[in-house]
Amino acid sequence: DLIVWCPDELNPTMVISTLLPLLLESSTESVAEISSTSLERILGPSESDEFLARIYEKLITGCYDILANYSDPNRGLQESLLEECLQYLEKQLESTQARKAMEQFFSERE
Repeated sequence: DLIVWCPDELNPTMVISTLLPLLLESSTESVAEISSTSLERILGPSESDEFLARIYEKLITGCYDILANYSDPNRGLQESLLEECLQYLEKQLESTQARKAMEQFFSERE
């Protein structure tokens, strides 16, 4: 458990911002379980609203950043990746928790 290695004055924000990307990155699958365990100690069970909200926030932010910053054909990003991001965001509209995260994300950007 990574929480055991943290200093006595645990900074939950820093731990979350460090471990969430590791949990979601497919190339770090080997650390996903240990990251998840540590995140659950801070955010609650992986099925909890808080945990899912953080996951959706990270995924939505990532997709939005790709679409907003790399959609110019001169950036060299394959169009299929942009389409996958759009399809992912559209599919997330089916989930109440994801819709809530999208609403919060886009409201804050105004």
